Amino acid sequence: MVFNVFIYILAGLIAGILTGFSGISAAVVVTPALVALCGFDAYEAVGIAMASDVIASALTSCSYARHGHLRIGDAKWLMVSVLIFTLFGSWLGNIVPHDTLGDISVVLTPLMGMKFLFFPQTNLNRFFGELGKKAMFWSAIISGGVIGVIAGFVGAGGGEMMLLVLTTLLCYEVKDSVGTGVFIMTFVALVGCASHIYLGGWPDTTAFIICIIGNATGAICAARIANRINSTTLNRIIGVLLVVSGMIMFVANFFL
Repeated sequence: MVFNVFIYILAGLIAGILTGFSGISAAVVVTPALVALCGFDAYEAVGIAMASDVIASALTSCSYARHGHLRIGDAKWLMVSVLIFTLFGSWLGNIVPHDTLGDISVVLTPLMGMKFLFFPQTNLNRFFGELGKKAMFWSAIISGGVIGVIAGFVGAGGGEMMLLVLTTLLCYEVKDSVGTGVFIMTFVALVGCASHIYLGGWPDTTAFIICIIGNATGAICAARIANRINSTTLNRIIGVLLVVSGMIMFVANFFL
């Protein structure tokens, strides 16, 4: 029991730091930690991870909003699509093994990290702008659908992909991307957590509470630091965190 509590605290804190700096989902750390080290069922672990994401993402988005880094207007259709498809992904996760979409997240996460390290800015917004508002609308709907299914299905990957879409498709500055992404992920995590609890039952209360507190604490501290550093440094930090997160997910998926 003491070992399990230590894992809950450590996983929550690390997950919160990832969320505060880059909007990465807590499930990247919490889910494999609970499954591999504490013997949790994968579906229950995802529900706990998403519950801890709710508070951490809300607090992180408030911190970024206070510094003027919340721009929901251009991302509203992305948000609607993500929320709808999160429900579908959560239902799918209750009846289908997690391996397939989990493997997708394992591959995409380090690649996105390399993108932020070496190609922090892109010009896709001009490309979609030339195609017109309809192309932007459908690209946001489709991207949101993919993010929602993955987030609801495995709990991990949604925050990272949200960050990628906001920085490439909508060309948000990195702090605006994190602030807007975690705002959206607050509701995604709430929907996913509620559906997981409804379909899978109430999770372990001790793990549930400790992971939420640890995640919130780490997220608050990281968000305060992130809002005080320049965008170039934050891009590099996000790149490193994504690469490291991808490595953690790879080890958890294929060796634990």
